[in-house]
Amino acid sequence: MVARITSGHRRTFLLAVSGAATYAICTVLSAAGIRHVIDTAISPRFEEGSVGSGAVFSAMLVLVGIGVVRAAGVVTRRSFAGVTEWRAAGTFATQVVERICSQPVWWLRSHPTGEVVSRLTVDAEAAVSMLAPLPFASSVIVLMLFATIAMLVTDVFLGLIGLVILPLLLFVNLGYQRRVDSFFSAAQEHLGDLSSAVHESFEGVTVVKAFGAEEREARRLSGVAERLRDARVETVRLRSRFESLLDLIPSLAVVVLLFVGAWRVGRGEMTVGEVSAFVYLFSLLTFPLRIIGYALSELPHSKAGLTHIDGFVGGGSIKGTPIGLDPAIGVELHDFSVTFDGQPTPALVIPNLSVPRGSAVAIVGETGSGKSTLVGALAGVLPFEGRVVVGAGGVAPVFQETFLFARTIRENVLFGSDSDEESIREALRIADALNFVEELAEGLETVVGERGVGLSGGQRQRLALARALVSGRDVLVLDDTTSALDPETEARVVENLIVGMHDRTLLLVASRPSTVAMVGRVVFMADGRIIEQGTHDELLGRSLRYAALMESYESDRHGN
Repeated sequence: MVARITSGHRRTFLLAVSGAATYAICTVLSAAGIRHVIDTAISPRFEEGSVGSGAVFSAMLVLVGIGVVRAAGVVTRRSFAGVTEWRAAGTFATQVVERICSQPVWWLRSHPTGEVVSRLTVDAEAAVSMLAPLPFASSVIVLMLFATIAMLVTDVFLGLIGLVILPLLLFVNLGYQRRVDSFFSAAQEHLGDLSSAVHESFEGVTVVKAFGAEEREARRLSGVAERLRDARVETVRLRSRFESLLDLIPSLAVVVLLFVGAWRVGRGEMTVGEVSAFVYLFSLLTFPLRIIGYALSELPHSKAGLTHIDGFVGGGSIKGTPIGLDPAIGVELHDFSVTFDGQPTPALVIPNLSVPRGSAVAIVGETGSGKSTLVGALAGVLPFEGRVVVGAGGVAPVFQETFLFARTIRENVLFGSDSDEESIREALRIADALNFVEELAEGLETVVGERGVGLSGGQRQRLALARALVSGRDVLVLDDTTSALDPETEARVVENLIVGMHDRTLLLVASRPSTVAMVGRVVFMADGRIIEQGTHDELLGRSLRYAALMESYESDRHGN
């Protein structure tokens, strides 16, 4: 697990470990320094009434020298441990971003935004949380080895008493890790759920307020937050018990050692300096065990975060088929089908469909006939099986529900394209948006609010259409994109599209009979199948179902 987390950052991690080892060695040597100071400077002052300046100077030199080197080790350890931790967190975050960017659009629809954000932030930080104490904990072996030898050399009897305590402290550490592991995993799961729920609630805040469901939404979020709280509280409860035991056991052991040490000093078997050095060495052994405990307490946290990231980045195989590109083709489908997760049969099946380059086709059908499913698959929003080939430039989709960014109109239309001013204005003209844009005080530099707030639905749809036109894609796929427009404006937009298409291919989901009649070819869908193809007039003459649908559309328009 450590190798997995520090992969690509081994040099800085080893520097942190080296600094920790330096600190450990100097810490053990400081026990000898304390013994030297007590026996050569402090005890003579009490016993003889004076002490030489040379003894004082040597004592100061020993302490300062050890302290300077130890401080350098601390600075090295902390600096490079921090560098390793945040570089590793950046690596995990980058892996998540690369995973997102490498997936088709439909993959993002199957992963809530809150989950993605949680993997990118919360789990990336959690995965590296054990790196902060790990270099220090790794030096414990050095510290314990040297301290144990020094204790036994100082006094075998006290050394054996001190070493008896170590297995007990180790047992406490391992028991804590085993019990707290499940709570850390549960807390990390609940944190991801809370992130997803909060993001979803913020996204739908207007719907929540419109239906007066604030209290219901608050209860829903409270339930998720309470589950997270319960897992965290139980973790803290276990950790508090663990910390208390780590404080209690060494403290009791020190009392015993001081009692036995005083007894041995009274018998002349040890000096005061030796007892002081021994107690100091024992505290050195118990303190590293606290560091190990801290590292072990972070281990479940890191393990939970790393598991979530690996599950997200690994992700399994991607189903579906990529869309092929051919400059000589408009749109071609062969053995095409779309099956939704959990459904036994395909929702849409099209054995063959060919739309010549530069032609326009209206896609018509009743609700649930598969129109939006077809558009979603061509746009890359839904996975499909079979073979799909489109023009070399790819597909530019425009959905009924448009999305505008809180940027200028120019930036929303360009959307990364390097088109010039003339191309922007031509796209706006075809989308019948040029007039209302020019009437705005800032024109193309007008900043629209988030999601285009401040613009009407029809204005947002026309700007989204202009964005698709500027993209330069060979195929335009419009999913009832002009539904928010009045019939006159819709007619102008469709006419502009047909006239200004040039070599582009247009697939238009439409419901107004007048709009359908303007397009040369109609594909009539029902029950996830294409059941008729031809011109509007031809289908009216030979398909009662199509004629009934057109009549119902016309009746709806007139409010009958």
